Amino acid sequence: MSLHNFNLQAFGLDLSDLSFKLAAIREQSYGKHELTAWNKLAVPEGVIDQGIIKIPEKAIEILIRLRQEAKGQVPSDFAIISLPESQTFLKVLHLEKQSGDNDDFLDKMIREELPKEIPLPLGNLHYDYIILNNNSTFWEVLLGAARRDVILEYTEILKEAGIKPLAIEIEAQSIVRSLIKEVSLQPKLGFNLNSLLTKFKVNFKKNKENQVKSSILNPFFIGKNKDSVSTNKSKLPKEVSESLSFESSKKPVLLVDLGETRTGLVIYHQGVVQFTRSLELSGREITLAIAEKLKLSSDKAEQAKIICGLDPKKCKGQMLPLMRGWVERLGNELQETVSYYMSERVESPDFEKVILCGGGAALAGLAEKLQKKLSISVEVGNPLINFNKPRDEDLIIPVKSLSSLATALGLALHVE
Repeated sequence: MSLHNFNLQAFGLDLSDLSFKLAAIREQSYGKHELTAWNKLAVPEGVIDQGIIKIPEKAIEILIRLRQEAKGQVPSDFAIISLPESQTFLKVLHLEKQSGDNDDFLDKMIREELPKEIPLPLGNLHYDYIILNNNSTFWEVLLGAARRDVILEYTEILKEAGIKPLAIEIEAQSIVRSLIKEVSLQPKLGFNLNSLLTKFKVNFKKNKENQVKSSILNPFFIGKNKDSVSTNKSKLPKEVSESLSFESSKKPVLLVDLGETRTGLVIYHQGVVQFTRSLELSGREITLAIAEKLKLSSDKAEQAKIICGLDPKKCKGQMLPLMRGWVERLGNELQETVSYYMSERVESPDFEKVILCGGGAALAGLAEKLQKKLSISVEVGNPLINFNKPRDEDLIIPVKSLSSLATALGLALHVE
C-alpha cells in the first residue's frame, strides 16, 4: 500500500561519499509511475570518507541545496534513505532446525550467527530480517544490518537539513527495484526510524486510520533490548510469497553498480536479493589515471573517459591502455562472483544477464567487453523501466546522469 494513501508523501535520498541524489515520484495506473522531482549534487572529497561523515556542516549545506535546487517539486520533508554501501551488510542465512525448534527460537539462532557473519559488536548494530523459507528442516532468512552510530550520525545531519527520515533501506534492494521490471512486490528490508520521529517533531493525527498507517509506515520497527541490539523479523505477506513462487523459475541476474568510489555487486534471484559484494574498483580510479597521464583537469578527464571509453576509434585510442587493466580486473571479479554463486546453488543456474548501473555504466564499449569475457548478456540498466515519460520536459533526466540515479529512484519506489 502506498504511503500516499495517507497523504504522506516521501522522496528517495541516496547518500554516497562523492554525491547526494534525490528522486520523487507519483503513482499512475497499470503499475507505472511518474517522476516529479530529481537532483544530483557533487560532494567534495573529504566531507564523507568510506561512509563516515567527516565534515557534517558541509554535508548539511549540500542537503539543503539538493532540495532547493531540485528539478520539479519535492513533495515533503519526509525521505526514504540509503546509507553508503560500505556501512551496510546483506546476507542470506540458511539455519538448520533441531527437533522441537519453533519460530521463537529463530531470533536466538540469528543472534548467535551475527558475530560470525558481521564484523560489528552487537551493541552497535541495527539488524532486520525477512523469513524467505520455513520448512521442517531449515529456515532461510534475508538478513540486513548497519552500524547504529552511523545511522544516528546520518539522521542528525538530516534533521539539521530539515529532512525527516522514515526508514533506511539497504542500497542493493533499491537498485533491484529500480532496474528490474515491475518488482513492486519485492519485500522491503530496512531499518525503520519510527523511534526517531518524535525527535523530528512529526505529528500524526490520532485516529483509527493512523493506527493502520503506523503499521504500514513502519514495517521494520526497531525496538531495544538489554543488549542495545535493534531488530525486527518480517514474514513475507501472501502476495509476496506468491510472487516468489513465480520468480523461482527465473534465472539469476547480476547487477553491477559502478560507483565513483567502489563497485557493488548484487545477485537477484527467486524474487529477492541473494548476494552482495563490494569491490575496491572505482570510476574515480580511471579518471585520476587519465588526468595524470594526459595532463587534464579532473572534470575534463571524466568527460574524456565517458566519451572515448573503450572505443579504439575515439580519442585516437589513447584511453584503451589506461583502462585495459581496470576492465580486466572488473571482468575477473564478475566471473569469480558468477562461478561462486553457481557452485553454491544445488541447481547450478545459468545467469540470465548482467545489468550495469551507476556513473561508470555510461562508459562506451564496457558492456560489449564484459559480455565477451563472461559469455553472458550484458546491458546498461534503465532506472526508468517502471516509469512513464514525465509530462514536464524539465524533468527528463539527461542520459549521462540516468544510471547514477538508480538507487534514488529505487528508494522513491519504496513508498509505493
